[in-house]
Amino acid sequence: MKNLSAHDEKASNQNLRAQRPMLRPKKSSQKPMKPTKTERITKYRRPEMRTKQATDGARDGPAEASRLST
Repeated sequence: MKNLSAHDEKASNQNLRAQRPMLRPKKSSQKPMKPTKTERITKYRRPEMRTKQATDGARDGPAEASRLST
């Protein structure tokens, strides 16, 4: 790496910059992370799933509800 031209030196710097994101998770663990897309979706999907299970018995009728509860 001694006899690098200015262009080669710049290219090697870009290569180092490309490898840097691997170091990021350690750094971001200190501050609260922004939720990913799937986390944002499931945050709103989970309560719906809970209410759907709760309303299943009422929608299927009393016989079905008693069978599910036992």
